Amino acid sequence: MLNEIENFLDCADQYLIGRRTEIHLSLLGILSRGHILIEDQPGMGKTVLANLLAQLLDRPLNRIQFTNDLLPADILGGPVWIKDQSNFVFEPGPIFGEMLLADELNRASPKTQSALLQAMEERQVSIDNKDHPLPDHFCVLATQNPYEQVGTHALPESQLDRFTIGLTLELPSRSLEKKILIMDDPREKIKQLNACITKELAGELFKRSKEVVVSEQLLEYVLDLLQGLRKNGAHISPRAGQDLIVLAKMQAVFNQRSHVAPDDIQFLASSVLGHRVGGGRGMKVGQFEVTRLINELPIP
Repeated sequence: MLNEIENFLDCADQYLIGRRTEIHLSLLGILSRGHILIEDQPGMGKTVLANLLAQLLDRPLNRIQFTNDLLPADILGGPVWIKDQSNFVFEPGPIFGEMLLADELNRASPKTQSALLQAMEERQVSIDNKDHPLPDHFCVLATQNPYEQVGTHALPESQLDRFTIGLTLELPSRSLEKKILIMDDPREKIKQLNACITKELAGELFKRSKEVVVSEQLLEYVLDLLQGLRKNGAHISPRAGQDLIVLAKMQAVFNQRSHVAPDDIQFLASSVLGHRVGGGRGMKVGQFEVTRLINELPIP
């Protein structure tokens, strides 16, 4: 694996112990210019993960706490009357930044959730017939609580499909939880960390990923997976397959290869497709179904 990636993971592992795989997957998603959805119980380290990623990537992080009374304008911004100019001036909302932490996204109403749709798809926001661009590497890192918890609203399929990758943070093992019990709060220490991956390196890795080769056999393998999920009743769009290929290319770059291997697809499939398959039943259900199908398909 690339030295810079190893250093990133080693550093992050000191502040969010036992989450190396989740950190790895999150880094893949961000460097591939995708969006990440993290689902689990409160207190599992979701927001710590977001802050850690932003700090180590040297990217400012804007945070929005989603609640049932939040309005789209609270996210996007809107026209503000400037008395001295006798005119309305557009005041950007917190969505205008490089990384957005949408905390507890599914506690907001569907109307408010929809404020993210255009930004996640087009990396721009249209207000009053004007397009306001966002950075090319704009990333939404959203957290959500399990659907069975009080006050949650299921994310619509259109929004789930815009998240490149979905993660769940399982309870740590007993030995790891013992270490967590005696750890200091890592949030202040995280603020002092130096970036491990510069924006220049991130751009270079993204460019390199575009040159990675995907064989015809692997494309057929991905199609078999997508069609197998559809036969089982899952609503899987072609974008899901595109995301899987894009992330697999970046995984190949991480491992200093010029081609995608079957292991890359198998490693990523449940995280890229699970939240789409699970839908309102929850991410873990979807990930289980994807893993089961992956185990049944012949490896190319």
